Amino acid sequence: MINLKGKKVLVTGASGGIGKAIAIELSSNGADLCLTGRNKSELESLQKLIGGNCEIIISDLSKSEELMNFANSAQEKWVKLIF
Repeated sequence: MINLKGKKVLVTGASGGIGKAIAIELSSNGADLCLTGRNKSELESLQKLIGGNCEIIISDLSKSEELMNFANSAQEKWVKLIF
């Protein structure tokens, strides 16, 4: 197992499938997570499952206007993003 304690990780597509599985695995290895996806209820359920330091941002990153809103929200809530 990799120790990710203190590491901040951004996971896109976390409301289902591979993104959700990746988020669970990263969390189990100690990472702090910022999760994004389109399905609010799925992200909220995942946030409860993971617990700890986990932020969620509802966003459809296939839409350019939502991509910029996501980047701004992530930067304000959680971490400085470098573009």
